[in-house]
Amino acid sequence: MDFNDYLYLSGGSASGPTQIGAGVSTYAVLGDYSQGSFESSNSGTDLAIDGNGYFGVRKPNSNQTYYTRAGDFYFNQNRELQNPEGYLLQGWKVDNEKKLTFNGGATNLGTSKTVESAYVGSGTPTDIVLDSWNIKPRQTTNVSFTMGLTNNGADDKTTSAPVR
Repeated sequence: MDFNDYLYLSGGSASGPTQIGAGVSTYAVLGDYSQGSFESSNSGTDLAIDGNGYFGVRKPNSNQTYYTRAGDFYFNQNRELQNPEGYLLQGWKVDNEKKLTFNGGATNLGTSKTVESAYVGSGTPTDIVLDSWNIKPRQTTNVSFTMGLTNNGADDKTTSAPVR
């Protein structure tokens, strides 16, 4: 907040006339929307936003949506994901029975290449509620990956038998 002097009291001193502030008012509320630093957390429900964007939160018993960049969330007794102020995190419902597929391409960690999910939420955001603490496991049916082997330049003259 930026404050502004509200009232002055005029007076005198050995060095001459003076004015003493007798109150302040709020002049402006300035927001800081800059990217903060990422910090480690011991909570699996703490979230962070890299770049632009906000978390949508809703005050209980209200349809008003508010926005925040603070990502310190936790599950309450009703299994709703909320922040310390009691606002409920909003998101799109995910159907756990639907098979998720991803666009082709390799995921390069640490690069600017993005691999986006083909699964996109739709509809109106709603409260994030964990229906169950346990999700029924599903067997992996297919795994594929691309791998490259490099030669460090050494000329290896040894031979080896195949591993069986």
